[in-house]
Amino acid sequence: MAQTRLERLYELSHLTDGWHDGEGLAIGPKAMESAAALLALNPAFVDKARIYPGLEGSVLFEFDEDGTDVTIEMHADGSIAFHSVALFTAEERTTTFESLDALLAELGPARHLAL
Repeated sequence: MAQTRLERLYELSHLTDGWHDGEGLAIGPKAMESAAALLALNPAFVDKARIYPGLEGSVLFEFDEDGTDVTIEMHADGSIAFHSVALFTAEERTTTFESLDALLAELGPARHLAL
């Protein structure tokens, strides 16, 4: 059976400093907390997201939504970067939020966009 997204997040929580050929910080507690909260919001999101560790102690979620590539990065300091690229128009959007709540407030009615 394939690894679930929650299992993947649990696996990432055990990374230690230097996990990537001597580089890469352990995932920060704030990043892990935000990542777990995001996964708890919508089971459909859990199924489509690919989850990776970031070198600076962050957690990255990547997924495709109706022709748009989306990356959400939960930083170790608790901030969240949202980046999207529409594949057919090349329209890009990059925004940094102070928290997951701020990201969700910004998405408003568009929360269905993967969330």
